Amino acid sequence: MHTIPTRNIEDDRTGLELLQEARGLTEILGATLTGNTPVDGRMRDGLAVLLDLLAVRLAQLEASLAEPF
Repeated sequence: MHTIPTRNIEDDRTGLELLQEARGLTEILGATLTGNTPVDGRMRDGLAVLLDLLAVRLAQLEASLAEPF
């Protein structure tokens, strides 16, 4: 399986691993928003954290794909 190395020394995950994590976060977000549970209080706060984490992972992936090998 082809993996895309990241250039960030502090983060040794590959681009593929970042993409898999972002996909998992998106699935969690979708399940939360399409469920029958009302979104209020702590759950609403958690959605903001989840969206922020998703944005960070996608930005890391974008940066790793934009850098030359």
